[in-house]
Amino acid sequence: MNHYSDFGLIGLAVMGQNLALNIADHGYKISVYNRTFSKTEDFLARNAYSNNISGFANIQEFVASIKQPRKIIIMVQAGEATDAVIDMLVPFLDAEDILIDGGNAKWTDTIRRESMLKDQNLHFVGSGVSGGEEGARFGPSLMVGGSEFAWNQIKEPWLAISAKVDRTTGSPIEGGSPGNPVKGGVPCAAYIGKNGAGHYVKMVHNGIEYGIDRQFVEVQRGQERRVIGNVHRQVDTHGFISADFHIHSEGSPDSAVEIRERVASFAAEGVEFLSSSDHDNLRDFEPAIRELGLQHWMTSQVGVETSPLMLGHLLGFPVDYNATQPQRMPKDTAYD
Repeated sequence: MNHYSDFGLIGLAVMGQNLALNIADHGYKISVYNRTFSKTEDFLARNAYSNNISGFANIQEFVASIKQPRKIIIMVQAGEATDAVIDMLVPFLDAEDILIDGGNAKWTDTIRRESMLKDQNLHFVGSGVSGGEEGARFGPSLMVGGSEFAWNQIKEPWLAISAKVDRTTGSPIEGGSPGNPVKGGVPCAAYIGKNGAGHYVKMVHNGIEYGIDRQFVEVQRGQERRVIGNVHRQVDTHGFISADFHIHSEGSPDSAVEIRERVASFAAEGVEFLSSSDHDNLRDFEPAIRELGLQHWMTSQVGVETSPLMLGHLLGFPVDYNATQPQRMPKDTAYD
């Protein structure tokens, strides 16, 4: 009889514990490991109702308990701790095994790890896990980045353990309890792509003011379709102003972005106050703001980034600006 686990999980802090219980509740066997075995023992004792969880004190025995290709979830602090766990695991892994980082890793770190492990015939998945400890326990939103092979290996369980919404209303389906997960509905899990895409989406998701309207639209050759999106405010930012005080455009030696394009991009990001800061040049964003019809959404001031060689780069604002006067700063402060 095969007693191998379907998954392994390392890191039994709150998120790791709840994700392990969620996986077990959906009928998947899971092996767990924590640096301090006393925490593993306590976790097993408090959740003795589940026959799908096995705990290990030895990392080699932990890895050996998982069926191949192994799928091991890492739920530790982002950064050096994640790298340390990877280094600890690699000597015991086999080709095509999959490591899944469920923490809030920086997406560029995920790209680095994905590339490094690919050279060793291993797969690395950066999976955003959203919903906090309640979500991890009864259904998180899951944003997966990595190889298509890895996604196909975890797709079924990831769809199963994710949050669910009503197919008609889009409302969350709630009511899960220990041993009785939510059933039915549309899973809140998706394969985003390669190169850290999952953690990149999770990063954006964590910091946005508004929600995301994501739609899949099928258009045949010669067809036209009208699509209406609804994006709702997620965080009450009343009384706050979104501003950027360091903006380069076509006036700087190191930027060729036209002012109108620069203003439009900041408007799309929800920035409400712009301060120009081109190198030793004065640029006024107000004409572009009015031309684009954005004067009710944003405003700006003229600033400058001076570059005296002895002092480095200094921002100054507001600066008196006259469109009829030279826009170049005096030569004794000039960049070049």
